[in-house]
Amino acid sequence: MQLQYIEETKKMSLLHSFVTHIHNTGFDNIYSSLGVTMASSFSFGWYKKKREEQFSGFMSNEPLIVKASYETLFEITDGFSSTKLVGVGSFGSVYKGILNGANVAIKVLDYQREGASKSFMAECEALGNIRHRNLVKLLTACSTTDFQGNNFKALIYEFMPHGNLERWLHSSPESDNGSALNLHQRINIAIDVACALEYLHHYCGPKPIIHCDLKPSNVLLDRDMVAHVGDFGLAKFLPELPDLNQNSTIRTRGTVGYAAPEYGLGSEVSTKGDIYSYGILLLEMVTRKKPTDRMFEDALDHHSFARVVLPGIVLLEVLTGKRPIIEDDLDLHSFARNALPDRVMEIVDPILLKDIEEEATVEANNNQRPIQARNGNIMECLISMVRIGVACSMELPQDRMEISKVIRELNLIRDILRGTRTRPMVDLRRGQEEPWVPSFENSYSQE
Repeated sequence: MQLQYIEETKKMSLLHSFVTHIHNTGFDNIYSSLGVTMASSFSFGWYKKKREEQFSGFMSNEPLIVKASYETLFEITDGFSSTKLVGVGSFGSVYKGILNGANVAIKVLDYQREGASKSFMAECEALGNIRHRNLVKLLTACSTTDFQGNNFKALIYEFMPHGNLERWLHSSPESDNGSALNLHQRINIAIDVACALEYLHHYCGPKPIIHCDLKPSNVLLDRDMVAHVGDFGLAKFLPELPDLNQNSTIRTRGTVGYAAPEYGLGSEVSTKGDIYSYGILLLEMVTRKKPTDRMFEDALDHHSFARVVLPGIVLLEVLTGKRPIIEDDLDLHSFARNALPDRVMEIVDPILLKDIEEEATVEANNNQRPIQARNGNIMECLISMVRIGVACSMELPQDRMEISKVIRELNLIRDILRGTRTRPMVDLRRGQEEPWVPSFENSYSQE
C-alpha cells in the first residue's frame, strides 16, 4: 500500500506540472503524459483521514502512457475517420482507438465551438488531480498543432465499452440487441453516481468540485456495468469563500431539464445544484422519462420564462395574465411527487415491470421466496427510489437531501431487494424506524 501511494503521488506530480505548464504556455505545442491521481497535496492530510482507507483502494498501478502526439492520434483513429467516431459532445467529438495496446477514447476539441478551450482546461484541472473508481480515467492529453498548423487539443480516456446511460435508457431494445437495464443494475448505477458526487463534493481535495452537467449521457459504463461520471467540461472548483467580483465567471447553465432552477436566476454554482441534477437523473432511471419529454414541455417553457425573464412571480402574473408554475404544471419532479406513494407503479418504466414479472415467475418455479413477499420488497424499493429522486430535486437548495444520506438509503434499498435485509426503511434524516415521506414544505431542510 505504501509503495502504491508513493507511485500515485509521483504520477500526481507529473500531472500537476502538465497543468501548470499549460497555464504558462497558453496551450502552444504541448503534449505530455497525464498521471491521473487521487491525491492533490500532502497538506490536505490525504484529503480526509477518515476516508484514507476507502479511497486509497481506488488507485491503480497501471503504467502511464508516455506520449500522445497528434501524429499518433491521427494514426490510431484512421485520420479521425467517421468509422472510429463513437460520439459527439458539446465541445467536440469522441473517437475510439488503441494506444499502447489499450482501448482508449479520444475526445478532440472543436475550436469552432465557443468554450472548447475552456472546456479542455476545466477537464485537465478537474480530472488531472483526482482519482475515483466512479470517475472516468484521464490517461493523457495532447495540445499541439495539426498538419496544417491549426491548434489541436485532445483528451485521452480509458474506453468505456458499454457506452453511456442515455443509450441504455432510451434506445429501443431492438437496436441494442435486446438489452435493457434491470432494477438491480439501475440501483447499482445510481449508487455509483452518488459515490462519485460524494467524492467530488467532500473528499477530492481542499476545494469541492462541482460537475455542473450531470445527466445520463455523461454517465459511462465499463465492461462490468460499473458507472463512471464523465465530461467535466463545465466543472468548477468551488471557492472556499465566495468572491462577489467573480460571480459571472462561476455561473453555468448546464443542460435544460437537469440544471438546478436557481441557476436560471443567476445563482452561483454549488454542490446542491449537482444534487438537483442527480435527483432528476434518478427519477429518469426509474420512469425512463426525460425531463424534456413532450409531456413536460409546457412546464419547462413556462418555468424558463418565469425564472429567466421575470424572476418576480407576482409581477409575472400581473403583467402577462399567465398563472406562474407553482404546483400544478407538470415536470418530472412533480410527475413523480404526485405519484407518491400509492401510484408509483403507474409511472415506473414498463420494462422494469416486465422484468419483475419474469423474475417472480422464475423464483416461483424454483420454490424460492414467496411471490407476494418478493413483490412487496420490489414495490418498497421502487417507491423509496422515487422518494429519494424527489427529495434531491426539491425547488429550494436547502431542502435537498444530502448525498451521503442518498448513498446510505440506496444501499439499504439494494440490500432489501437482495433479501439480505428485511427491517423497515429508515428515515435517515430523522432516525425514524418507518418509511419517510417528503412533505414538500421544507421537510428536508437541515435540523
